Amino acid sequence: MIRLAIAGTGEFCRSAHFPSLFNRRDKVVITAIYNRGEENRNHAIHILEERGMPVHIFDNPDDLCESQLADAVLLCLPPEFHPPLACKALLAGKHVFCEKPISNTLDDARQVVECAAKSDVVFHTGFVIRYSNLFSTVMSLIEDGIIGDPKIVWNRVLFGSDWAYRGGTWTNDPHRSGGMLNAWGVHSFDLLQAMAGGYPQSCHAMGGHMARQGTNNTDAAMVNIAYSSGVVGSLQVCRFAPRGDDWWIGCIGTNGMIEAGFFQRKIILRNASMEKIIEPPSYELHSFDGMQQQMDSFLTAISEHLHTSSGAYEGYYATALALCAEESIREQTSINIPQIV
Repeated sequence: MIRLAIAGTGEFCRSAHFPSLFNRRDKVVITAIYNRGEENRNHAIHILEERGMPVHIFDNPDDLCESQLADAVLLCLPPEFHPPLACKALLAGKHVFCEKPISNTLDDARQVVECAAKSDVVFHTGFVIRYSNLFSTVMSLIEDGIIGDPKIVWNRVLFGSDWAYRGGTWTNDPHRSGGMLNAWGVHSFDLLQAMAGGYPQSCHAMGGHMARQGTNNTDAAMVNIAYSSGVVGSLQVCRFAPRGDDWWIGCIGTNGMIEAGFFQRKIILRNASMEKIIEPPSYELHSFDGMQQQMDSFLTAISEHLHTSSGAYEGYYATALALCAEESIREQTSINIPQIV
């Protein structure tokens, strides 16, 4: 039985991670929690007590990360807190599930990778969309070679969203979040690098704060990316457009192309002589597609001494690209992505 301690029991943790864990009570038990705010902490305690899970309450997240009560730690805090706690847990021999983004700075993101490399445990970055039935189907088609060798990847996200612009939260503070392209955009950058089959080497971005009220954060951007695999990629994002488009991803290979719409839950496969619509397997569990799958992957990796597909390197490069894209917008120039050797 895996004993899990959780740092950060806010609404997202309670509505998304708790059900994923409750569904695997044969593999994992929550033994301890920490939360800065009393209200969210009490909500979590109440839910756990109703489930017959009495837990130890920590007043200090450092103590939780080193506690003998836990084999693994789930970090669900603002990104500024992730690096020191992740490193503390890793060096204490704990498996770590770290929500995205893993950091709000490049130096701290690099530190997480270095600590993970020194440890013999699982480090998982919470890129939930990577584990969705829809994206898993897309990746299976790419890996099966149906469209040939990938050459171009893209993600187009053109609709309003308030999540990254909530007043009084870390998401709307570019210093704490690393900017919208890190707070939210790491999801897109993770999917792009998965399809590209390589890590980003350079980027050139345009955009910035263009229209949204009550924020100075980036609300629109066009980001072009060069990958180590030779693939080129693009993120097109606008957070003040009326909804009507979809969250589309795509990959063009030497023998065809794939497009997928997340909200329409539709995959289109094309080549010179054929167009085929593929429906991914339905997701009928809690929260949203990918949540249960990624938790299952994390727990399986611990039990079977494996790794998940979104480890420390994936967490680092998504954040590194996001931060460099924000810098590219400010400096109006191309930026090389600092590489991990």
